[in-house]
Amino acid sequence: MLAQREVRAEHLELVVRYIKSVPPPPRMEPSEFMARWAITQEQLADLLGVSRSAVAHWFSALDSKHKRNPPESVKRQLAEINALWSLYENEPEHLRQAWEARRLRILKASSPPPDGPS
Repeated sequence: MLAQREVRAEHLELVVRYIKSVPPPPRMEPSEFMARWAITQEQLADLLGVSRSAVAHWFSALDSKHKRNPPESVKRQLAEINALWSLYENEPEHLRQAWEARRLRILKASSPPPDGPS
């Protein structure tokens, strides 16, 4: 087991400098995501792993007592999904096919050989 190291002021200062220098992660509101992608509230709930009622509360009228704001983690997740889907849509078809062929070769190489006759 490794010996514990002392945390000095320089370590803490480094964390502060890092946090100040790194831009905040991108965020996307659920309404913005749904305007960009043809997805239902039910599909959005399934995609995010949240309840359908939670999503419905995000879209309640502003003056409704049921209105809730989505957590920051959901907004970050939506931004990441949007970026991933946008990249996928803009990727040329020949590159997709090449990546898929490579993925299948790797899977085949890592699969155990089939059982022979007994």
